[in-house]
Amino acid sequence: MGASGSGRRPTPGSRPLAEQATPLDIRRLARDGMLVPGRSLHCVWRRGEQLLRRVDVRVEWGAVLLTYKHTATGQDVTQCVYTQTTACSLGGHRSWFTCHYCAKRVAVLYSHGEQFGCRRCCGLRYASQTEGARQRAARQASKIRRRLGWTAGALETPGEKPKGMHWKTFWRVSAELDAFTLGSI
Repeated sequence: MGASGSGRRPTPGSRPLAEQATPLDIRRLARDGMLVPGRSLHCVWRRGEQLLRRVDVRVEWGAVLLTYKHTATGQDVTQCVYTQTTACSLGGHRSWFTCHYCAKRVAVLYSHGEQFGCRRCCGLRYASQTEGARQRAARQASKIRRRLGWTAGALETPGEKPKGMHWKTFWRVSAELDAFTLGSI
């Protein structure tokens, strides 16, 4: 039916990848203790030595103010992104951004154009959405091999059981690996 690599490929008019955009994750900000009103921070995205984007974030009550340079004109842009919290079932709370475009609750905002928005509103897709069945199986097999501490790759020889892993778990994970490996050949 289809040969290796015959899955859907990005075409010139297709949507860009989320992995190539600049993400702003509220979970990371909360984990680092940055979601305190009045606090300011600088977020910088780099690819190697190249500066991709710099955003100044100022936390307010119920919102964050994002200040950055417009890529085409070089003018400073300030965008207000509202935040909301939800209660967790075992206590505490979880913070969320509210998408500027669709008003949905999201954990990650992306900047692919000039405004920050959710992945869907920015028209982004994940790289895994363009994979064929064989590529997906090979990626999953490599992921399991890394979990076992083995060399990634379907043609590599199996290694030993990792120290501290129960035999029952090892046999279950090995069976999952066999299923993905046979599916990718």
